[in-house]
Amino acid sequence: MSGNRQAASSRRVTALLALVAALLVVSIIAYPDQAFAASLHGLTVWWKYVFPALLPFLILSEMLLGFGFVHALGALLEPLMRGMLRIPGVGGWALAMGGTIGQPAAARATALLHKQGLLSRGEAERLLAVSHLCSPVFIVTVVGTGFLHSGRLGLALAAIHAAAAFAVGLTLRLWPMRSASAETPALVPVAQTDSAALTPPAAHVPAPGGALLRRAYDALREAHAKDGRPFGKLLGDSVSASVQTLMMIGGYMIIFSVTVQIIDITQAIRLLQEAAAYALQTDSIRDAVRSAVSGLLEVHIGSYAASQQSGFAGAPLAAFVAALLGWGGLSSHAQVQSLTYEAKLRYGPFLAARLLHAAYSYVFTFAAWGPLSVWLGAEPSFADEGYAAQRSAAALAAYPQPLPPLILLALLLAAMLAGSFLVSAMRARRSSV
Repeated sequence: MSGNRQAASSRRVTALLALVAALLVVSIIAYPDQAFAASLHGLTVWWKYVFPALLPFLILSEMLLGFGFVHALGALLEPLMRGMLRIPGVGGWALAMGGTIGQPAAARATALLHKQGLLSRGEAERLLAVSHLCSPVFIVTVVGTGFLHSGRLGLALAAIHAAAAFAVGLTLRLWPMRSASAETPALVPVAQTDSAALTPPAAHVPAPGGALLRRAYDALREAHAKDGRPFGKLLGDSVSASVQTLMMIGGYMIIFSVTVQIIDITQAIRLLQEAAAYALQTDSIRDAVRSAVSGLLEVHIGSYAASQQSGFAGAPLAAFVAALLGWGGLSSHAQVQSLTYEAKLRYGPFLAARLLHAAYSYVFTFAAWGPLSVWLGAEPSFADEGYAAQRSAAALAAYPQPLPPLILLALLLAAMLAGSFLVSAMRARRSSV
């Protein structure tokens, strides 16, 4: 009976997607000039910013995995990752990639770890839910300084984004996702969770005792010997796979850029605005509807749209943008699904985590707005329209830029390693007492 319901639901979803695709094709034919301009805009953003920013790190991730570095790092991070998220230590690499490089680098790293058998499906789904983050460089420079004209607000949003992700991780730790059923994503209490679902394969469980460094060296040597590819072959495979991944990301960015443009041209957003204003008997909801529709599809466009609406200011604007950053946009969701398709990771848990991340971000922003407003008062307000109109470029140039992503990645890994060694030392001391 449940199989019939799922089949019927799948057919309805397929029919709906086919209808949306047909309407999009018709709209592109009807408005070719605007569709071309939107495609060019998406291509420009991908080529100028996304491609050069992600390519080195995707290649690095592939090569470090082949050389066994990620396996060694996993042995070192095992105490921290297992204690925080109930995930093997190798998940720390994907978490660090997501926390510095941003989406969808973590999805690629998670898929590779699952493909090599280092993560079970449930562990990979939990890791993907927590590590899907916006780059702090993007939040501070583009959203904060560029869109909202406040570098300090960008720093605050980046901190809130990370805190909300940590809250999602704690939520999933307390209510881990059962991975026994392939069809039904469910959340069950820890007390009711099958312990086997939380235990990594025996081959990946470090032997009791022994130094972390020794285990890391053994893991590196074993993984490199198992891979067996020489440097030239590994480099070529890494470049090929990374470029293919980036081509896919570029395609998604272009098609979603066109979709947002078509929605705007056809006045579909206007209809939603009118319906919301009529239902709520207020005109102030119009700006929120436009920004919400844009942010639902693409986080960059949605954040910019929110910053340009006159009806938004202060805590509501900051909380709304924080929620959009936590949601990530359907464009990034589609990229993640494409990257994790072969790994057969479910979309349901990922979607639930994105909704949680958006909700936590929204609540945390309002909760912290009191002290934040005092701190933000040290620079011109991002709600000041005169400042916003005249100082955007100047603010972007004058405000200190974040550290380069590679340095951020190294610092984050160093902090995680320090935390893991501390946890290991505390456990050893407790066991010896």
